[in-house]
Amino acid sequence: MKSKDLDLMSVSEVCERLQISRNTAYSLLKRGDLEGVKVGRMWRIPDRSIWNYIMLNNKRMESIYHGQEDSK
Repeated sequence: MKSKDLDLMSVSEVCERLQISRNTAYSLLKRGDLEGVKVGRMWRIPDRSIWNYIMLNNKRMESIYHGQEDSK
């Protein structure tokens, strides 16, 4: 495991990076769209989880744009 795999971010840092509200961030975590772990009462989100979320949504948008929306 690389040390980069252990980079954890707070909800506030995720909100700043993705330019989303705290409510949106918590919704993404609750739905499982954004991977995270609770440490005590606080969420910590691995840096790679943000990248995965962005890539997944990019693929979804491309399929919608090209008329290939999946029946999820």
